[in-house]
Amino acid sequence: TGKGKKKAAAAAKMAISSPLLEVSIKGAKSILINVTGGLDMSLFEVNEIVDVISKAVGQDTNIVFGAIINEELQDEIRVSVIATRCEENTEEEEKIEVANKEVSYKGNYTEKENLKIENKFKIRDQLIDDKDLEIPAFLRKKMRSNIPEDSSKPKKTLF
Repeated sequence: TGKGKKKAAAAAKMAISSPLLEVSIKGAKSILINVTGGLDMSLFEVNEIVDVISKAVGQDTNIVFGAIINEELQDEIRVSVIATRCEENTEEEEKIEVANKEVSYKGNYTEKENLKIENKFKIRDQLIDDKDLEIPAFLRKKMRSNIPEDSSKPKKTLF
């Protein structure tokens, strides 16, 4: 939120340096900017906000922004920024560090041969007749239920 004469620049700087950000937005590939201001907000101020943020991010960034008028805000601008695919060098270093750590497991180990897996689908295996698989399911169901397509038409047999 920015107030006063330089409210646009102040709001933009506060948005990109917020303590809620886990990483810097520098190097982000895409940015979504939402600017909310009162009736006194100008398009110049919105452009100033976008310029401040785009300079902080760097080149080759896809920036999408929008502006909303909130009549309750007077001499105040609020800026929300969502950045995606931010580059962070420390994350790669952490991954390497984790990969080099030794892992030990202490627990019960069961030999493969001792494991017994019950077949829970025995009934299903008995219900499926391989000969029927050539006939589409909707026709098989009609054959089993013997329901004609239309009661006014005589029954037709498939085979």
